[in-house]
Amino acid sequence: MTNPPFSKTLFIGSMAFLYAAQVYSAVPGPWDPSNDPKWFNNREFNSLNLEYHLDHLPLEGQMKDHIAWSDSYWPSNTGGIAFRWNDPKAAQYTDTRITDADSVQLRESLGFTYHLYTKQEAKALTYDQLKVLSPAEKYDIFKGDFSYPTVKHERAKTNTGMDYWFGICDGWTPAALNHAEPAPINVKDANGNVENPVYSKDGILIPFGSADVKAMINHYYNRTHENSPSAYWAKKRFHIADAALMGTECHTDITKMADPWSVAECADANAGAFHITMTNQLGRYGRGFGIDVDAGVEIWNQPVFAYKSVAIGEQGPSPGAAPGTEREVIFNTDLYYADDTYKGKAYWDPMVGTDNFQYDVVKYQYRVELDHSGAIIGGEWMHRDLSADLGWLDQIDRTSEKFKALNDYEKPPLRHDIEVRHNRPDQLWIQRVANFSEGFNGYYGDIYKIYRPAQPGPIDYHQVKPATVTEREDYEEYMRTGN
Repeated sequence: MTNPPFSKTLFIGSMAFLYAAQVYSAVPGPWDPSNDPKWFNNREFNSLNLEYHLDHLPLEGQMKDHIAWSDSYWPSNTGGIAFRWNDPKAAQYTDTRITDADSVQLRESLGFTYHLYTKQEAKALTYDQLKVLSPAEKYDIFKGDFSYPTVKHERAKTNTGMDYWFGICDGWTPAALNHAEPAPINVKDANGNVENPVYSKDGILIPFGSADVKAMINHYYNRTHENSPSAYWAKKRFHIADAALMGTECHTDITKMADPWSVAECADANAGAFHITMTNQLGRYGRGFGIDVDAGVEIWNQPVFAYKSVAIGEQGPSPGAAPGTEREVIFNTDLYYADDTYKGKAYWDPMVGTDNFQYDVVKYQYRVELDHSGAIIGGEWMHRDLSADLGWLDQIDRTSEKFKALNDYEKPPLRHDIEVRHNRPDQLWIQRVANFSEGFNGYYGDIYKIYRPAQPGPIDYHQVKPATVTEREDYEEYMRTGN
């Protein structure tokens, strides 16, 4: 068995993430032990025959079995998966520009203070009343556990005052990579009939939307990252905490630094190792991977499902190149990843293959260093000219009253901050697939009963606007109309 170079977990706010037990300096040129692509060649759950020779590595690729899906990141300031996202009142928060300050009471009522039904009360609920319950409520009722452990777990670790970006993207990322998008179940047709109904332990017919099932799968993976006694035993019992990780976590606000890459932990992942991992994992094997797309202190885990690379130049060895480098090739790479939704908006139906599917593209430039045989032995990140994509940020009047009225997460960032934070990924990772089936024990053992993969139509993600384009259009429309 090949063990990844880490063995602990760290809980950061409500966004947990695996971190390296051994920390190495990250320098340009050759990769250090924490950036070695071999960590993705885990014989137990991700066996790869890694190819290092550039000429044998595809210039583009995408996931084969399914496309990583969009979802809510289940924000902690709404109650996580205890949020009643399908209640009509939820749209007052997710579908408007209402500020967090003005929505505290609304978010409390939908995530933290609603009544938890007894068995008798739940049995008396109508189909439509059951439909608007939170994912956590539905699963606890489905299990027949009216002590509501999932709801109480969420309420204990979340509150309305938490930062807007806290959530369970570390659970959503492996869920979207490891499992095809779920379909809704127990849905009534035009005649009021349900095909192949699935009843709860107590005979209750609970309608689960796609987002409800996603939430439970996300929650399962998120629990494997938590640093708590109950999570520790969950890991021991289910044996799924194994993961492969490349790179080290950045704890520094690099946007305030004259030389952002002078801090070793923020300078990786190594560009050559990144190209090897991306082109093998996606290009040769059709498997996605997780990425912390923010090179700085914030953690934005996203599931990567496609890439396209273009070689734009070749040159001799640069200063600091890996020993043995004979030539370097410069690449522009577009990396496609599924995006989480604005304010954590959730959807009843699957999103992949529809206009609701949200993805984004991060654009990198780097050079890979090759030895005499054409094998990649190192690399370095470069600065890609993104003026065509980001130039509009320089035109914003940040002193205007309209701009000040926006929520912090609606205010377009400074161009400099984006160019620094998205210059390179912070970490790349994958996690063992959870085999949700009849033999899957523990509290999550009934997920297999409610999980049915959706069957989307042909997918061409190029036909859907990336989230950054939509955000720009939304902002410009707001500045014109105030809506």
